[in-house]
Amino acid sequence: MFIFQTTSAVGGISHRHHLSRKLQPEVVSESLKVYIKRKDIYRKKRLITVLPSLIALKNNVKYHILHGNEKKIFVVHKKHGISSLQFRRKVRKSRVFKLTVEAKPIHKEEKVAGSKVILRRTLLHVEVHVL
Repeated sequence: MFIFQTTSAVGGISHRHHLSRKLQPEVVSESLKVYIKRKDIYRKKRLITVLPSLIALKNNVKYHILHGNEKKIFVVHKKHGISSLQFRRKVRKSRVFKLTVEAKPIHKEEKVAGSKVILRRTLLHVEVHVL
């Protein structure tokens, strides 16, 4: 389970999305849409902040942009166990980016409250609308 916090420049509203699934052997896939005004984009502007909701996930997940970042506009940054999807540079035109971000556990088995938990790979499909 992860908590995704997005910052939307439209109206300056911050949203929290709690994403969880029952443990299943297949890959979990989640979708998220983010809207941001072009004038509010600058280098290192955070779009999504990922906070681990289980202690077993803290410093135990690697994030990687698999698709949609061919022009290297986005970067995943990690600091103090908290990861965020950020802009690497400004965007010149209004457009829609369709990113696939992989969250992959480093250690697949962890103990939480005395019970063994199996962690699995998660794909987050992020649609970034630059207005």
